[in-house]
Amino acid sequence: MKSLRKIARNVLLKKRCYPRWVLEKKIFPSLKNKKILLVGVADYTKDYPKILKYNDVTTIDLNPYAAEFGAKKHIIGNISNVKIKEKFDVIIMFGILNWGLDYEEDAENALKNCYNILNNNGLLIIGWNPKKENHNKINPRTLKNFRMFQPIDLFGIGSGNIIKGDFIFEFLIRKD
Repeated sequence: MKSLRKIARNVLLKKRCYPRWVLEKKIFPSLKNKKILLVGVADYTKDYPKILKYNDVTTIDLNPYAAEFGAKKHIIGNISNVKIKEKFDVIIMFGILNWGLDYEEDAENALKNCYNILNNNGLLIIGWNPKKENHNKINPRTLKNFRMFQPIDLFGIGSGNIIKGDFIFEFLIRKD
């Protein structure tokens, strides 16, 4: 039986941060037996490796202090310039565009790096909010390296469609 704490968290998450609820309750359960890279970790993502327990999860964050919230396999670095030799089936960049990747050049380099470390037909999931004041001046669809990927519809959500008023998921397949 679910604990009261988990039920309360689920209700609050759905109400306060619907996009993160979609990520945790719709997207994560559909990912099984995948090699996944989660970009950006914090205290509220510390359970993600457990939620994704049927996967091989690696996390990355440029803040060395964030490592405590990452997976057992954690990389300290910036997705825009870190050298990673592994290949992944799925890369999830949720809420880091303009909240860590603040400059167009960094965002371009991050997309290129994601392309290079994704397996053929690998999935890149970008979650971003175009309406946050003083943030999100970068629309990933305007980046030239966005063309390295093919937008697709997944989980009943069309890539690039706004959900719950102010959040966009981009579901992208690596083009070969």
